[in-house]
Parts: sequence; C-alpha cells; structure tokens
Amino acid sequence: MKVLPSTNFPLLRWTLVFLALACAAEVVVGARLLASGQLQGLIRVSFFLMLGVALWLRLRVARLFALFILWLFAILVALLAAFNPRAVAQYWLGLPHMWLVVLALALCAACALFAIHVLSKYKGEFR
Repeated sequence: MKVLPSTNFPLLRWTLVFLALACAAEVVVGARLLASGQLQGLIRVSFFLMLGVALWLRLRVARLFALFILWLFAILVALLAAFNPRAVAQYWLGLPHMWLVVLALALCAACALFAIHVLSKYKGEFR
C-alpha cells in the first residue's frame, strides 16, 4: 500500500493513520468555524493540517507536538471527569446518562494513552 505512511511496523502505521484522520476532523471543525466568521478557525485549520501532514511524513517535531497534545488531552479528560462529570455530560459531550459519559471518557483516554505508547515506542522511526 503506497498510500499509507511508509514504516516497517503496522501498529505505528495504523496509529499514524488514526492520528491523521483525527487531525483531518479538526481541520473540518476549523473550516466550519472559519466559514462562520470566527478567525480561530484559521489557526485550527493551519495547525492541524500541518500536524497531520507532518505525522504522515513521520517528522520528529510532529511526534513531539502530538505527544504534547495527547498528554494534555488525557490529563484534561481525567481532571474534567474527576471534578465535574455532570458538566462533561451536559455540555462537552452532550450525552444524557452518566454511564455513557464514563464510557466515552474512558474510551477517549484509552485511545490517547495507546497513541502515546505507540509514538513513544517507535520514536526511532521518525526523521
């Protein structure tokens, strides 16, 4: 498959695909913000577009930025869930039941920690 990132490790390849898709989703959100006249969308589009491309090309600085963002996300999710889970349920995720919030937060945190593990394990693959 010539389209996927070139690496000898399938786990790293599919993690990079997942992270690039997450960056693409953030680019779409930024484009919507930009279309509604909010200039923060321009910053979001440019940052996540560059991050997604740099992760796809396996650049070392992209790995560091991704690790920083993933750690920040994992800590923020843990703090929000610990201090105010009802606010997370109503405003952040829009879920009606608390057990759905716990499931969603656990899934998000697990995905972030797994990506952190893979990016840390295969750091020698980045240029």
